Amino acid sequence: MRLIVIIPAHNEEKSVGRVLADIPTTLPGLSDIRSIVIDDGSTDQTVAKARASGATVMSHSSRLGLAAAFRTGLKAALASGADVIVTLDADGQYKAGEISLLWKEMRRTHADLVVGNRCVFAQKHMPAGNRIGNILGSLMLRVMGVTHIRDASSGFRMFSAELGKSLRIMSRHTYTHEMLIQADAYGFRAAEIPVTFLPRAHGKSKLVRTLRHHILRSCGTIVRSTFLYRPLRKFLLLSAICMVGAGLMTAYAFRDFTFHFRTFTVAFLFAVVGLQFLILGVIAEAFASDRRVAHEQERTVSHRS
Repeated sequence: MRLIVIIPAHNEEKSVGRVLADIPTTLPGLSDIRSIVIDDGSTDQTVAKARASGATVMSHSSRLGLAAAFRTGLKAALASGADVIVTLDADGQYKAGEISLLWKEMRRTHADLVVGNRCVFAQKHMPAGNRIGNILGSLMLRVMGVTHIRDASSGFRMFSAELGKSLRIMSRHTYTHEMLIQADAYGFRAAEIPVTFLPRAHGKSKLVRTLRHHILRSCGTIVRSTFLYRPLRKFLLLSAICMVGAGLMTAYAFRDFTFHFRTFTVAFLFAVVGLQFLILGVIAEAFASDRRVAHEQERTVSHRS
């Protein structure tokens, strides 16, 4: 079996060599381990350092962002015959040697995706904005019933090539949440394991520009993806909220045994909106089901070939 580590990098000349050097060269059950660095428009010596460390390098002519770098790396890994893929940041905050922990957990649980849990609550060295954004994103996914993973923003993860072939990352910001949502939608199993998360030795986060920017982009990706891949349960939730509101407003409209027309009108509008959410959910679920069926057919053909 072949493991390929994909490492997005933008101006990480001070750490990329160390990260590559720490990647295990052998693991039980794996016959080949390779690394691919995706240079996302770096202007320093990142490319030279990566090549000197023995990695294959693929470069973007300009900075396209983390999601684009992931798509480039995923395509290259699959084309190189990967059976298992690891994503790892180039800034040195994760210990590349702990790839062995993810591999051990994948073999133990037979999961298709293993996420390295940074235990964000305990990371006092992580900037408050990053910590808040990570906690909110993970909580949002759990509340929406998408995943039990507690660190949904972690960039240190291992997944099967089969899951990789199923991914259609559309975000321009990050791939982490979208991967979890699609894995859940297509029936892949996810697990997580605690990993070390070190203070950043140099520079600053390339993903989190401001707290507001990160939260808005991440929440937008989560909402869009969940409604795209698991729409019925989300529209049912919205419909239920509207119907409960309609019921409460109706009861209030008849308070003191007197009919209040304006309040009842608002209750009626709530009920109409709730009904529309229900209808939209059924229609959207039909399209989502077609996508899932097409996906299953693709997987079946892939297994046969």
